[in-house]
Amino acid sequence: MHFSFRYLVNLLICLSTPTFAVELLSPGTVRRFRWHFAGKHALVTGGSSGIGAALSEQLVQLGASVLLLGRDPAKLQAHLQTLKPLKTKGTQQLEMLAVDVTDRDAWRAGFELFSADGFQFDIVINNAGMSYPALTDELIDVVLDQLLDTNLRAPIDITRYFFGRFQGRGTGMLGFVASLAGSINIAGYSAYGATKAGLVAFADTVRHELSATKVAVSVILPPDVATPTLEKENLIKPAVTKHLS
Repeated sequence: MHFSFRYLVNLLICLSTPTFAVELLSPGTVRRFRWHFAGKHALVTGGSSGIGAALSEQLVQLGASVLLLGRDPAKLQAHLQTLKPLKTKGTQQLEMLAVDVTDRDAWRAGFELFSADGFQFDIVINNAGMSYPALTDELIDVVLDQLLDTNLRAPIDITRYFFGRFQGRGTGMLGFVASLAGSINIAGYSAYGATKAGLVAFADTVRHELSATKVAVSVILPPDVATPTLEKENLIKPAVTKHLS
């Protein structure tokens, strides 16, 4: 619980003030940086609703340009309209990329186009995810594949894409939205919890690999949050899961 709490606080504090101290904790490691979000370019996957939408709002209010990645063009466009009044400078860019986070060829092509147009990708927040509560013997193959591809493979692939760029610059921020379900075992979340635990392990390793740089790597492990995803979960939770959560 201790590290789960610190990871949660890390990103929330990071997005609370334009100049802040980042405390990156993993066993035996403490690093502190100071960062300014104003003028930076941030990618937020799953950015049209829920936690991703809230993070994008905070980033815009802190002066960052934002690129939202998501599957639904209408939802992305609607959230961009929400972000416009939050801009603090006319030079801030508000962009959208309507692709599935699991479609590597699609988002790679999109990232290349935005990079060529001057979007710097100083901050990458891997937020997109899905949940499907089910007892282990009730999981079907297609759902398991979707959980693994969306929650684990996609953020790994996106981080691999940007890793060399961040390492070369020596600065930047990688954010990962995991879940307390990756640390606390709850019946009905065996597969989902495994993907989130894997994401935390991946992020911790990336942090060590970038320890010679000033690239901030933050992980947050939210509990249940009132989002559209949770609303869908509540409709299909097994009885034991409803009782525990």
